[in-house]
Amino acid sequence: MRGQFQRFAVASSKVKRGKKEEGEKYKDYFEFSEKVQRMASHRVLALFRAEKEGILSFSVNVDEERAIQNIHHKISRNYASNTLVDRAVTESYKRILQPNFESEIKKELKEKAVKKVVKKPQVIDEDALIKEKLAQKQKLFEKELEERKLEQERLEQLQKEELAREEEFRKIQLAKKNLLEKQKNIYLSELAIWIKQHLKYPRHARRMNQEGVVKISFIITKYGDIESVKIGSACPYKRLNLAAKSLLVELSRFKPLPQNLDRWELSVPIIYALKD
Repeated sequence: MRGQFQRFAVASSKVKRGKKEEGEKYKDYFEFSEKVQRMASHRVLALFRAEKEGILSFSVNVDEERAIQNIHHKISRNYASNTLVDRAVTESYKRILQPNFESEIKKELKEKAVKKVVKKPQVIDEDALIKEKLAQKQKLFEKELEERKLEQERLEQLQKEELAREEEFRKIQLAKKNLLEKQKNIYLSELAIWIKQHLKYPRHARRMNQEGVVKISFIITKYGDIESVKIGSACPYKRLNLAAKSLLVELSRFKPLPQNLDRWELSVPIIYALKD
């Protein structure tokens, strides 16, 4: 029986009710189970401390059924198996044998663990200790320098990427602006040709040899509608001024504006000149 405990015993621990918060430092042992032969010394001592502080219940057991079978096997030569014998064996194991063997195994566990953790006094080499500390400081310093260097490189890379994005954005915006200016110039040229094609010289002004330039201000909407027509700069002749304004009012609509333009305020010169 003792051999069974020594070879197959399993140490188990469980946190006691209401002790989780108080025993937070022992949380690794709240639900713990490990074969006794494999247990490290620091775990054994931690379990004993937690048990002493009332945080954990700590037990050492073997397979109960197998242990009782072993007892039956030992006594079967002298006693025939019957209910009374079976009950006596079970009761003796639970009340006497198991607690005694558990106490022995726990005692042995603790003694072995204490022996392993108790170290012999060492002679301190102060020079070596100082050198070791200096070496550690140097390593920390070098590590810090390396980390700073890496951080600086990372920041520089981020700055380069940001500058590259800004430059790309600037180029795109400039390209869009140049394209829009080109589209606007083409639009103005087409508008001037369109106005010239529909220009009518007032008869009375022609007979009177009247010439002039009338600047007409107006707004073109996104879809090409001509609105808010008015004389921006008049010439000396009333008929020419009225004719120029009426021309834009009557035309009323040109082609839609270039993309990205919703409204465009314009001032266009209407030229009345008699041919030689």
